[in-house]
Amino acid sequence: AVDLADASSLTAAFLNADFVINAASAIEHTEKVIQALLASGVAYLDTQLSLPEKTGLLRTFAQALREKGVVCITDGGFHPGVPAALVRYAGQQLDRLTEAQVYSALRIDWAALSPSPSTQAEMMAEFRAFRPMLFRRGRWQRFLPLLPYRRDFGEPFGRQSMTPMHLEEMEGLPEKFSSLQDTGFWINGFNPVLDYFLLPLITVGLFLSPRSWQSFWYRLFHWGLRFSRPPFPGVRLDLEARNAERSIHLRLFHPDAYAMTSIPVVACFLQWKAGLIREPGLHYQALVVEPTRFLEDMGRMGVEVR
Repeated sequence: AVDLADASSLTAAFLNADFVINAASAIEHTEKVIQALLASGVAYLDTQLSLPEKTGLLRTFAQALREKGVVCITDGGFHPGVPAALVRYAGQQLDRLTEAQVYSALRIDWAALSPSPSTQAEMMAEFRAFRPMLFRRGRWQRFLPLLPYRRDFGEPFGRQSMTPMHLEEMEGLPEKFSSLQDTGFWINGFNPVLDYFLLPLITVGLFLSPRSWQSFWYRLFHWGLRFSRPPFPGVRLDLEARNAERSIHLRLFHPDAYAMTSIPVVACFLQWKAGLIREPGLHYQALVVEPTRFLEDMGRMGVEVR
């Protein structure tokens, strides 16, 4: 067994590996993981939530990781992990890319899930860190609509209420594509009761109440999930991008949310194994993969790409 709270235990395990994938809900042990990476030099990828507690520490140690020759990939999975890769794919297909929006429809039976207490805590931390940001007309800004934005995904997903979600992987895209004026990542809600009544209360409560109340807010969130109704077809990720002359549309689908999370991680690992990702330092999965091969490998592993 490996003790995540013990850097020496982690180091001993890492020294016996060529590539480590961290899928544990244990962001509080990020610094111990970094110490083990620096001691072992092993290549690494995490699929943990993109929380400031994790990414801030990784950025602090980015130079040390680079100097030690460590390939450290963070924010693996499908969101984060795929949206910025889709925008980069659009940039390969379109000269002078001006707009690229990525829309996610996640329709699963949330109420049937039984996450561990550590996962519950990280979900509440994600609500605290949530920022509805879009890059609009050449600058990042909060999205504050007068009316809810709804998108029609077609059957079986139907019309979904959407809100933008800040992802760190998206931040560098305007610099990479100087012609880009509008971009963002959008997620759908859970159900009207949660989206319009309970989540605002939970979000405010998480800021105002002590940490000891966190389990109460999670229980309220989980209770609200019972108002979600089938169908639960799975996960969709849509790219809509354009320049002045033409537009492209791309759709990714998988019926299993866990598979949709793990397949991009394997696709990233395959690029590392092939020698395509060997530059030391801190990387985001969506920004370090070669986009076309990334999509092709995901397609071979069962993601519907069209």
